[in-house]
Amino acid sequence: MTKPPLRKRILRAFAFPFVLFVALLLWLEEWLWEPLGNMMRWFGGLPIIRNIENLVRRAPPWLALACFAIPLISMLPFKLAGLWLFGKGHAFSGVGVFLSAKVVGTALGARIFALTQPSLMQLQWFARLWTWFIAMRERIYTRVKEHPAWVGIHKTLASIKTWFRAHFH
Repeated sequence: MTKPPLRKRILRAFAFPFVLFVALLLWLEEWLWEPLGNMMRWFGGLPIIRNIENLVRRAPPWLALACFAIPLISMLPFKLAGLWLFGKGHAFSGVGVFLSAKVVGTALGARIFALTQPSLMQLQWFARLWTWFIAMRERIYTRVKEHPAWVGIHKTLASIKTWFRAHFH
């Protein structure tokens, strides 16, 4: 059996860490999406916020897109600042700024998407993009979950969980 070309071996070696990184970002966002959406829903009970949300909910598709995109895009400079700090050797500050921007952006995104999804799905290109994103996310999760490293980590964590239940219940 012949070895694949060096270029292909190098790409394969870097593919899993990249896919894992993307999967972790997607997982973080998905994990935060519902709890942060619930928190933002609570804020939505405040009279002034409720009035604003009612306006956003009734927005036509193009305005709904702006309502959804502007807060998410506004988090980009903070994420870049976090990466810059990290690159300058301020790991704790950089990660803190980046994750804070990620959490705030996810909270805003979750709530605004919940309010604007019906209008956004009227934009054919957005509906196609959303469908593609969901399918891509599932492919990434599947690929990561099938990788031997993931399977090994999952088995180890399951055995640790079983041990803790047996000894501390």
